Amino acid sequence: MRVLLLAALFAIPGLGQVPEEPGNVNSKYIVEAVVVLPESAGKRLGSGIQSDIDAMVGQKFDPAAADRLRTRIGEQLHRKVEKSLERGDKPDHVKVVYSAPRVFDVDADVNKLAYHSKHGWTGGLQAPFEAGPLTLRVGVQSDLDTLLERYAGYTLGVSVDAGERVRARVDFGSFHNQWNATTLRALETRPDLPGIYRERYIVSPNVAIALTRALVLTAGVDIQQFQTQFPAARFEASNALTTTLRYRRRWSSNASRQEVDAGYGLRAATKSLDSDYAYARHAVAAEYNAEVGHSTVSVEFRAGRLGGTAPLFDRYTLGDSRTLRGWSKFDVAPVGGTRVAYGSLEYWYRWLGLFYDTGAVWDSKEDRGVKHSAGVAVGGSEGMFLAIAFPIRSGSVTPMFILGMNY
Repeated sequence: MRVLLLAALFAIPGLGQVPEEPGNVNSKYIVEAVVVLPESAGKRLGSGIQSDIDAMVGQKFDPAAADRLRTRIGEQLHRKVEKSLERGDKPDHVKVVYSAPRVFDVDADVNKLAYHSKHGWTGGLQAPFEAGPLTLRVGVQSDLDTLLERYAGYTLGVSVDAGERVRARVDFGSFHNQWNATTLRALETRPDLPGIYRERYIVSPNVAIALTRALVLTAGVDIQQFQTQFPAARFEASNALTTTLRYRRRWSSNASRQEVDAGYGLRAATKSLDSDYAYARHAVAAEYNAEVGHSTVSVEFRAGRLGGTAPLFDRYTLGDSRTLRGWSKFDVAPVGGTRVAYGSLEYWYRWLGLFYDTGAVWDSKEDRGVKHSAGVAVGGSEGMFLAIAFPIRSGSVTPMFILGMNY
């Protein structure tokens, strides 16, 4: 009960902030620090604004100057910027916090770095280029973390913002695929599943609408063509309508920072889009992070259901550098599954972390076979980390070594 009460208190927006009262009451305080959130936004500020930020520290708080600086930050970042005051660590001091969150967060799925002792390296890099209202993203990746196969190739994305609440985007991708021997052997006993493919091409136009600053709805079409290997080399298509509803909110004070990130996604392949496959893929995910002092706690949950027959890239997997750590996906479900459920609890104190994962991947008529794992990590909840993870099972236990980047 005590933990629940603390969590409820931390979740109150503005907890620990100094109210900006009329009459410039806060002008008596000295500025201890100026913080721009998120950190990625602060790194984009020019030298002129950064000089003004540095000059503000150590001086009496000037509300008018702080408001002018907020306007300049917003103009440079092309975002709405909110200003708040937090109590400083020293008496009669305050921290000036400028919050400039992105309404649309679209880069986390391609910037990655991971090493899994059973699977090898996974890497992806995407570079953005801005040309007026357009943002162009060019990327390369070689990934064995996300799907059953390793897919390597390039990505290209073009997006444009129509105001602050609407974004139109088109993504392209071209990949060559390599398959694990365990998956190939398992497919020999599963004639009900589609076969492997060697090449895969993607075109995905979509529109994202910010219903609120915390709630974003995305809808579009995902067109994927791939060259099958067996029984004969030919091209097939999986063309689907897609929609995602994502809720993301952050709270911060001088005592804590919290974040909730939850979403639901639907991919519905249909013959009306000239697709060779017809199926519906549902996925839900939720994550909560809380940072208090030097401690960070993360709780994550995922679940999914697939109805119909889908290509292998849309079947669910667990057992990589992010999920069910300590297991290999080829030991959990070498051909994936139509159902998935997963939960994770992680705790960090400074540079030392502990985690526990549990989950299952199965087909509708199979036993769930819930699996568990636990481990320890060093590094940090943000940035590079090295983890040793152990599957929890009877018999011999072989630890997995994971090197990765929290992004």
